[in-house]
Amino acid sequence: MPPLHWLRPFGAGRTFLSTPVIGILAVGSVAAAPLGSGLHRPGSQPVASVAPVASGVVNGRVVDAKSAPLPGVTVVVEGTTLGATTNEDGVFSIPNVPAGQHTLVYSSVGFTTARVSVTVLDGKPVQAPLTTLGENAQALSEAVVVGYGTQRRQDVTGSITTIDSKQFVKGQVTNPEQLVQGKVAGVQITTAGGAPGAGSQIIIRGGSSLSASNSPLFVIDGVPVTNDGLAGAGNPLSLINPNDIESITVLKDASATAIYGVRASNGVIIVTTKKGLAGEAVRVNVSTQHSIATVAKYVPVLTGDQFRDLVLNYGNYQQQALLGTENTDWQRAIYRPAYTTDNNASVLGALGKVPFRASVGYLSQQGLLKRNDLNRYTGNLSLTPVLLDGNLRVEMNVKGSWIDNNFSDQSAVGTAVGFDPSQPITSDDPRYAPFGGYYEFLQGNGQLVNLSARNPLSLINQRRDRSTVKRSLGNVRLDYKLPFVPGLSANLNVGYDVQRGSGTVYVAPSSASQYNRQGINNEYRQELNNYLLEAYAKYEGRVLGQRLELLGGYSFQKFGNTNYIFDDRRADGSVYTPLTPTYDNQTQYTNNLVLLSYYSRLNYNVADKYLFTGTFR
Repeated sequence: MPPLHWLRPFGAGRTFLSTPVIGILAVGSVAAAPLGSGLHRPGSQPVASVAPVASGVVNGRVVDAKSAPLPGVTVVVEGTTLGATTNEDGVFSIPNVPAGQHTLVYSSVGFTTARVSVTVLDGKPVQAPLTTLGENAQALSEAVVVGYGTQRRQDVTGSITTIDSKQFVKGQVTNPEQLVQGKVAGVQITTAGGAPGAGSQIIIRGGSSLSASNSPLFVIDGVPVTNDGLAGAGNPLSLINPNDIESITVLKDASATAIYGVRASNGVIIVTTKKGLAGEAVRVNVSTQHSIATVAKYVPVLTGDQFRDLVLNYGNYQQQALLGTENTDWQRAIYRPAYTTDNNASVLGALGKVPFRASVGYLSQQGLLKRNDLNRYTGNLSLTPVLLDGNLRVEMNVKGSWIDNNFSDQSAVGTAVGFDPSQPITSDDPRYAPFGGYYEFLQGNGQLVNLSARNPLSLINQRRDRSTVKRSLGNVRLDYKLPFVPGLSANLNVGYDVQRGSGTVYVAPSSASQYNRQGINNEYRQELNNYLLEAYAKYEGRVLGQRLELLGGYSFQKFGNTNYIFDDRRADGSVYTPLTPTYDNQTQYTNNLVLLSYYSRLNYNVADKYLFTGTFR
């Protein structure tokens, strides 16, 4: 049973109105439960039964060094799923503990873990030895990534979870969100589809809107990025190489997200990429992963023979006349084994006083649906020098990616389930020559049946939907500690996020799906531009003997979205539907949005006992 740490308000055994905890004393006792239910009473009718295993109830109480009751301490019977959490009086009770020797494990956020041996005897209570949990100073002083900087874990009042690279999901991971899938309480991540680069829906603590977006705000190395869809990109986050990510921090509640304003109403996900370390020798890492995926289970449908028997026994003459002679498994015809290879190389270390990390990656991922694949090329460079006797910290990040996508016609998936299994994939019958030889449902005059389903293989093989997506994301951050004012620092962050997506959709004129309009030959193009300028000052020190952190800053962010308009064309390039120009006769339109903000945050810690956080934006 995992530790029930979420029942501990504000962590480390501290609440807003409680006494600070230096240690924990654990006093427990064990009393065996009566075992009369399995005994045979004289004169009663004997029945076949199995005698229950002897068990007892472990009761105890946990207090701090000052004998005050301590709530929220997790007590677990090691090696079992049995456990409990202390209540407001510091009392816990664990029922149904099997008789025998056991180890109780006491744990609490901010404290070292203690292990106490107890023996459960039939009908004989056992007093657990006195146990003290010492404060874990390292855990309390650990720096936690928050909006605009870091804080000591013990000073954090909001709900924040950080997953580092050691805790990431292992195996074949191609998108950043897959790294923390199932790792963060209150975060639901569902994949939109099985296609390579398919997007994921991320919801933190449930959806807040029925009609608007429930997606969280993403911040990558200090740059808030848009999660808007880009033409030709199935998932904007797939442009980031998961192998370059050091940690992912999730800000869940209002206290943690308020610094980012209303756009963080659905939570914030902060992505921190890997950096070089000062004094570290140059090191080269190379990795390659290969995997294969297959369809786990097909939808059960009738075979050609079964379908023929059904129609011959229960169908009318017209239906029987349409039957074919084949046994076609349409689902297996459109799917394939999907191969994936992920190759990465990185160099990190320090050149003099300049820590650096550079990496390149190549991902080739096939989809289970034929003619569906993705090829991604990524590059990343980071420099993190410390100058001016340690007073100036510089962080420079540049990321680039190039993705080539091939998209399949997704409608083939549903069509394959319901298409006639007695018909062939292709036919030499001259009636099907206009459709590339693919079998289609035809009328008596050789014309297509307009409302019928189309050949699943024809939908895939006679369509070519390709896109190219490019993205560059970078920033420069300067953090300067003013030597003449201890605790005062100034931070400047300049960043950009530029995305380009373009592609073509070609459907052959022989394709039954677009036969009446003589095919499709269309193109699309979109550009997204995001520019950032932020500056803030931060003071950390003591005021009236208590810890104070005060932050105030300014943010300017400009978003641009340009869509290009093209004629609707047939497969041969001739215009099918003329371009409808905008009101000013332009073939593109651009939406610009500027977000101008002022923000501040105050954290006040009184005697490591009372915490206050106030945020304004």
